[in-house]
Amino acid sequence: MPRPSARKTNLSTVRATVNDWLRADEGLREELGVSAVTQDMIAAVLHVSRSYVQAVELGKRPLPDGLAESAGRLLGVDPRWILGPLDDAPVTRTGKPWRQVSFRGAWSKATSFPKSPFTGKDRAQLGIIHQSIRREVEGMLSALRYRHDGKRHSRALLAAVEQVKRDMRAS
Repeated sequence: MPRPSARKTNLSTVRATVNDWLRADEGLREELGVSAVTQDMIAAVLHVSRSYVQAVELGKRPLPDGLAESAGRLLGVDPRWILGPLDDAPVTRTGKPWRQVSFRGAWSKATSFPKSPFTGKDRAQLGIIHQSIRREVEGMLSALRYRHDGKRHSRALLAAVEQVKRDMRAS
């Protein structure tokens, strides 16, 4: 069982609240396939180390805007709130109070793994990995497209890049 959060930052407060919900609600644990949202899970989504997430949660390291955006998407909170003062109540992107339903929807969307025979914790972890790989591939495809613009073979390459993007969106 993970240690309780120090709740020194908004990110640690939200993660601790989610873990409180998970401890109290077996149905939520089964639905989401996790018994706790760990620093390792957050680190996988943010593409950083667990020790970096720990340092952010303890207020020892800053959380850049882009990482706050990813964390907000995973947890269902407004990234501006994550970066804001600790005494403010959590809110969603629409400014509404953050509740369990906001987290459920965001987590399910962020960790979805299409056409998977896996269930529970395995499905959630594969979903996180799938989303991470998808972002990496999209970044590589963008780099390829940029790098080959204006060259003779770029039309064929661009067609292939666009096909991969369509395939990824369909999955």
